[in-house]
Amino acid sequence: MHILWPPNDPQHFRLYVGQAKNSGNRIADHSDRLYRRKHHSLHYHVWDPQEDMCSEFVILAVFNGEAEGQNLSRYEQCPLSLLEMWIACLFRTLTAKDLDTYLPPSADRSSAGRHLNVVPPIW
Repeated sequence: MHILWPPNDPQHFRLYVGQAKNSGNRIADHSDRLYRRKHHSLHYHVWDPQEDMCSEFVILAVFNGEAEGQNLSRYEQCPLSLLEMWIACLFRTLTAKDLDTYLPPSADRSSAGRHLNVVPPIW
C-alpha cells in the first residue's frame, strides 16, 4: 500500500493499494519520477504536482509463490488479485460505486472516492 500526504496536512492522506511480483522493483519504479512521467495514472497525478508530497510504502502481505524472473500463471495470479481486492475493500480505496458493489450496506463509506484505486483488482 502506498500512502501519500502533504507535509502541512497529514490528515489529508491518499491510499493506493497494488500488488507486485517483486516489491523492491515495483517500489523503485513508483519512486522514479521519469517512470511516473511515462506511465500516467491517477496515483501519479496526485503524487507528482506537489514536490514535497510525503510518501510511505507499506507491504501488507507477501505471497510465498512469488518466483523472481518468472511470469505468474493465472492460477498463481488469482490469489494475489483476491488479496489486493480484499485490502482495497478493507481500506476503502475503491471508488464509491465499487464500494457500494462489493461491501455490505452497513459498511462505512466515509472515505469513498478519496483514495486512488479506480479499477477493482478483480475487474
